[in-house]
Amino acid sequence: PLSREAIFTGYTFTVGQDGIITPMIHYTPVEFIGTIHTKSSGHSYKRFMDLGLKIGDIIQVEYTNDVMPYVTKPPVDHNFNNPGEPVPFPMNCPFCGAEIVINESGKSAICPNKKCPERVLQRMTNMMSKLNLKDFGESTFRELGTQSLTELLNYTYEDVKKLGPTTAEKLLDRINAVKTTPIKDYE
Repeated sequence: PLSREAIFTGYTFTVGQDGIITPMIHYTPVEFIGTIHTKSSGHSYKRFMDLGLKIGDIIQVEYTNDVMPYVTKPPVDHNFNNPGEPVPFPMNCPFCGAEIVINESGKSAICPNKKCPERVLQRMTNMMSKLNLKDFGESTFRELGTQSLTELLNYTYEDVKKLGPTTAEKLLDRINAVKTTPIKDYE
């Protein structure tokens, strides 16, 4: 694999449709094959805890088989002498504030709130992908605040015009296609 050193700068967190919270590791920019990378998935609560990263730690960023870079923490003097404390995992969902639950195996942290706005957004994005609503996804639904299929199917131009005239018309065309194109049950 290609490998570069970087400095750990912090975490952000994502919440999937199933409520699993994934840490995103942020670091100083590294370049692989002409592409600049500044973050990687931390994969899971367990991996987060195993890494025990402190702001300013030196990390190893590895790029293998054109897949998102993988982060490890090398056993170097700088990291042993870093006076900071490991960044703590949040105790509450970063999107809805619900108290996080750690599953029995200790591998995953979960937002238990089925109505968490981020979980709803991820379910909407997944559903639209399965309905083949091309060219629109998470950022569109986040901007519109879409919460349900019914809401999406009833959008008017006034509802979506903030996306810009071309994008709004394209979205309405795609919604109309979803309404009028038969979808087989196996699809």
